[in-house]
Amino acid sequence: MGRTGVATPDPPASTPSPAAAAAPRVLDAHQVTREEIDACVFSAWYPRFRRHTVRSAILKPLTPAFLRYLTADRVFLPDAASDSEAEAAGAADADPTASLDGNAAAVENNDDDDDDDDASSIGDAVPDFPELAAQVAAAIDSLGGRVFPKLNWSAPRDAAWMSFNGTLECRSFSDVLLLLKSSDFIVHDLDWPYEHCAVTPDGQAQTQDQKSAPEPAARYELVLRKWVMLIPSLEFRCFVREGQIVAISQRDMANYYDFLTNDFATHTERIVRFFRDEVARTFPCQTYVLDVYIQSTTHKVWVMDFNPWSPQTDALLFDWAELDAMPVGGAMGPAQRFVRSAQEASSSLAPAFSSNRLPREVIDMSNGVSIEQFAKQWMEEVQGAVQTAASSSPSSSTSPSAAPSS
Repeated sequence: MGRTGVATPDPPASTPSPAAAAAPRVLDAHQVTREEIDACVFSAWYPRFRRHTVRSAILKPLTPAFLRYLTADRVFLPDAASDSEAEAAGAADADPTASLDGNAAAVENNDDDDDDDDASSIGDAVPDFPELAAQVAAAIDSLGGRVFPKLNWSAPRDAAWMSFNGTLECRSFSDVLLLLKSSDFIVHDLDWPYEHCAVTPDGQAQTQDQKSAPEPAARYELVLRKWVMLIPSLEFRCFVREGQIVAISQRDMANYYDFLTNDFATHTERIVRFFRDEVARTFPCQTYVLDVYIQSTTHKVWVMDFNPWSPQTDALLFDWAELDAMPVGGAMGPAQRFVRSAQEASSSLAPAFSSNRLPREVIDMSNGVSIEQFAKQWMEEVQGAVQTAASSSPSSSTSPSAAPSS
């Protein structure tokens, strides 16, 4: 999301190529297509960038029963997850410090192709997925004992607060299921993947039903990525328009890193060079969003993810209106945004994805007030709602035949 008080972008120190030095062009707002969204499916881009990303396992197809389980109400774990303690114990010896910044095991060669009541919401018994559970256990073992999950497009980052350590780290099938079941991002992948597309593949205007129609089960995949510790200050999101990076944003908006003031231009040079040499001619689309990580020791740039140029992708320190209006080309290079002060970092008191944990009204009401003020406002809201409900309810003389059934 856009942030007030963000300083104007600084030009990178790199010398632009002749193509980039051409007169900048202002384009119409980009309308994302299904082809662009499909290009960002993990299995579509992973083979192309295997050498430049974290080792991963792709499990597909997922069964219709498993997809129904993911979208069913309430969070409960199937019988196949009952052995999670044993799986977790088997992973207890996994290296707890796997990192892209100093642990050789994490930077390996990627060239090789390698409750009963709750059950009522989707059936009479808690579902069981023994085959998938075995595949997940084998994949976790092959990836060093710890992974983080995602579906075609999204990782359940909004559900990290549900895990045992507040991260996406998973050591068992049950860990994976808990995150997937608790995530609104995963529900969006399953139910609204083409929400922002205006037209269908044959060029017809897309209806509301088509926007919400789920994809066939066979097209969905569970991705398990090797768990590595990343330094948040070295994660960046790049916005690519017509084959050129037009903007780069710091990923971690909650913290101020004073060294980025001096280092961001250098990081931009590394990212632009890597993009030009490894990404621009390999990724099949011209307009998209690229997430990267710069290794602190070697300065190697790693591909972390590809996302559609669409409101469903967080614009971070930019907003989509200004991104769509940014000129393409010219000598200035990418616009750069990073948190420039501790005050700016603390300007938003709500933690990341807080609206996924509590009702939006609670977040809005609690923003910037003390506990006592919040408690008073909350009681006033509750009392007001009770009085409104009482004034609009039927009188107590309603006959038994007219009363609602229990």
